[in-house]
Amino acid sequence: MPFMNGRRDVSLVAAAKGVSWLGDEAALVALTLHTQSSGGGAAGVAALLIANTLPIVLLSGPVGRLVDRHDNRLLLAVSSIVQLVASLAAQEEVERSS
Repeated sequence: MPFMNGRRDVSLVAAAKGVSWLGDEAALVALTLHTQSSGGGAAGVAALLIANTLPIVLLSGPVGRLVDRHDNRLLLAVSSIVQLVASLAAQEEVERSS
């Protein structure tokens, strides 16, 4: 039954995005505490929170139009690959600077 396969796919994507969101929030808490303890003060914490929220606000319109025009599975796959590449590049940069 195609309906059941679609539900399973949605469940898998929702679970994966939930785990990703939890990781993002844990990182945000750690960064907030680090910013505060390293002397960033309220302005530093506010800048961090704005930097975390700003891409969502600025990109919601273009991403909405993109989702309306293209296949969702393709967009999900491409965005996941872009996230993977960005994460690997950031990890390599961290290792190089250590």
